[in-house]
Amino acid sequence: MLATLPLHVIGSPTPSPASVVTFDRYSLMIGGERLMIWSGEFHPWRLPSPSLWQDVLEKMKAAGYSAVQIYINWGFHSPAPGVFDFTGVRDIDLFLKTAKQVGIYCLVRPGPYINAETSSGGFPIWLGAKNPGELRTTDPTYATYWQDWLSHIDPIIARNQVDNGGSVILVEAENEYNAWKVPDNIAGDYMAAIEQKFREDGITVPIYHNDGGNAGRWANGKSPTSGHRVGAVNMYAWDSYPVGFNCNNPGRWAQTNHDWSYFRFTNSSPLFLAEYQGGSFDPWGGSGYDNCRNMTDYDFERLYYKDNMAGGVTLQNFYMTMGGTNWGHLAAPVVYSSYDYGGAITESRQLTANSNQNFHAANVNGYATIPQEQGTSIALQGRDSKLLFANLAFAGGNKLVYSTSEVMTIMTVGPREIIVLYAGAGQAGE
Repeated sequence: MLATLPLHVIGSPTPSPASVVTFDRYSLMIGGERLMIWSGEFHPWRLPSPSLWQDVLEKMKAAGYSAVQIYINWGFHSPAPGVFDFTGVRDIDLFLKTAKQVGIYCLVRPGPYINAETSSGGFPIWLGAKNPGELRTTDPTYATYWQDWLSHIDPIIARNQVDNGGSVILVEAENEYNAWKVPDNIAGDYMAAIEQKFREDGITVPIYHNDGGNAGRWANGKSPTSGHRVGAVNMYAWDSYPVGFNCNNPGRWAQTNHDWSYFRFTNSSPLFLAEYQGGSFDPWGGSGYDNCRNMTDYDFERLYYKDNMAGGVTLQNFYMTMGGTNWGHLAAPVVYSSYDYGGAITESRQLTANSNQNFHAANVNGYATIPQEQGTSIALQGRDSKLLFANLAFAGGNKLVYSTSEVMTIMTVGPREIIVLYAGAGQAGE
């Protein structure tokens, strides 16, 4: 008999125990140090070759990513009720430790439901045959199964948290859970039970949720309908795919008029895009992933990703960065075996021009008038944006007063401090 949790939890979101991972309305912090999280999505089960995971993570690290976000697919690890496999191509512990070795943080999404254009949204195929009741609710029969899943995966996640010297900095409860049932608040109690289970299983880092659009569901504030906070998470996040999923016309772009009114829901956590468009799935009969990659190309990234930063977003995860392959029967009916997604890293693990963006954050501390050399006007050529810095201090004490070129990287080599600046072809800078 599998134990079940009480499924009626009222009040504020499940508190985070003492953790080195903290946050305020501006950013995530680890050990008190503010971080700009620049993350890419990569699903280990879509590259079922553990010897190649390090290759992808190292390429992400080299391209400037500070984190990787992963789904953990319940159905992939559980071929039968009560049977769980975390060996070989299913070795999540190895993946998380490999990320630690590479030096990249992990955002982990164990469900129970994940979506991800995968079969049954990550639910095991056998689950439907067990008459589990109403899925994604407080139904006690369903709870018996999802709690058993978390009882097996949570300890693996817990021992790989940064609090224990590992790579995991955030854990998601459910995914794109858009239900909000009133007046009995079944959905809220279900979310609260997942969060409570995480804590009981040793998850100490903050818990987040990726909302299906910026609607405030599960934000640490009032719900849009019922006025209470049952099931709210520590950190609210949402997804955004501004140019949609039709790659037939890759030159079609939408306006960058994002909804930055997030703080109407809560002002206690930072702006967090848990899924921002990094490509598109290609349905049966679609135009192919080359078109999808062109739709969210280098120019798209320069405009949209920097616009997010200008809006104050300090956690961005790009879906997908490395898509991979839907082996066996893991694809949802809407997609075929390739899940390349037009990401920055191809299905065959090749870096593309879409991986070339590398960003650094700076704090605004005032306004200044700077001189301009003749012939060095700042130009935007078509769909473009630039991040320009002034009063940028180097670790060794030097300072960049200003530049009309963008900063690629700053490094110390021996006694020298080196800054690499860049601009588009034919553009002048000072």
